[in-house]
Amino acid sequence: MDDLTDSPNCQIIQFHPSYTYEDFVRGIVAVPHDNGIQYQAQDKILAKMAAMAAANPSQNHVLIIDEINRANLSAVLGELIYALEYRG
Repeated sequence: MDDLTDSPNCQIIQFHPSYTYEDFVRGIVAVPHDNGIQYQAQDKILAKMAAMAAANPSQNHVLIIDEINRANLSAVLGELIYALEYRG
């Protein structure tokens, strides 16, 4: 397991009850800018892993989600849950 998780293509994340879409997929962060702050969208682990996989399709990419049952999945995945449920 250690060899696998040492790779940048493998990430482990642990969900908790307050985990949200903004923590997992994409969220807004405040960034200092001149004399104030600026709000920017920032990709989180799922979006980053998806971008890495799209850029390197010949390599395997693994995202291990620990304690997935502790989170409110509809809050974490948002409308992505429909893509996972669709069985066409």
